[in-house]
This record gives sequence, C-alpha cells and structure tokens, in this order.
Amino acid sequence: MPSRAPSKPKSTGETAKASAPSAAAVSPEELEALKQTLIKRLIDTGEWNRSSFIVLFQTLMIWVEKSLSAILKDRLHESGWMDDVSNQAKEYARQQDPLHFKTLIQELTPKAEATVPDDVKEEITALLRTWIDENTEM
Repeated sequence: MPSRAPSKPKSTGETAKASAPSAAAVSPEELEALKQTLIKRLIDTGEWNRSSFIVLFQTLMIWVEKSLSAILKDRLHESGWMDDVSNQAKEYARQQDPLHFKTLIQELTPKAEATVPDDVKEEITALLRTWIDENTEM
C-alpha cells in the first residue's frame, strides 16, 4: 500500500469531511512523551522558547486532526474495518433492551481499537513520525 507523504496543515477551508478521532485516543503519557521530545529537540538546536514550542505543538495537533484523520478513515474503510465495527455495533444494539448508547460505546470501543489492522497502525505511525522529524529539525 503506497504511503502518502505528510503535509503541513491546510487552511481551515480545507477541513477534512470526516470527524476527527477524539483526543482521548492518545493517552496523556503519549502526549507528554511527545511534548518532552519536541522540547528536547528545540533545546538541542538552540531554538527553544515557550512560544515556538506552543506553535509547533498546535500545528501538530491541527495536522493530526485534519490530514491524518482523513488518511486513517480512508485506510480503515479500505481494510473493511469500518464495516466490521458497524456490523458489530448493530448486532450489539439489537441485543440490548433497552438500548443505552453509553453502554454500547463502552463495550465496543476496546474491541474496535484492538482490531485496527497492524498495517494501518504502522502507516499512521510512520506518517506521524515523518511529520515530527520534518518539522522539528531546525
């Protein structure tokens, strides 16, 4: 499967039509590790100041929300994962009486996350790492 080269965030007029994954998909520990890596790289290159870090981190979050989520949605759809999860949700919903959306989400989220294809995870991780490398070397 060919990789798409990551691009810098686009203007707000070019927002991806898909809804972005929630920020909860990334653990606080992972965000903190990313933050520390970015700070270290900026300090090592002599470019550190609080405002440059904030701008860089905000840019990263915008890119993840818009570009990366669109790529992720495409890959999950191509792999059949979205159909599988949708079918599981429908089946689970039919079995609930009464239907509780919160319970449905709590039950299906861990199962859905566990079944994301490894090649999709690897591609998204590679795109994210490439973007970080390209945008943190001063």
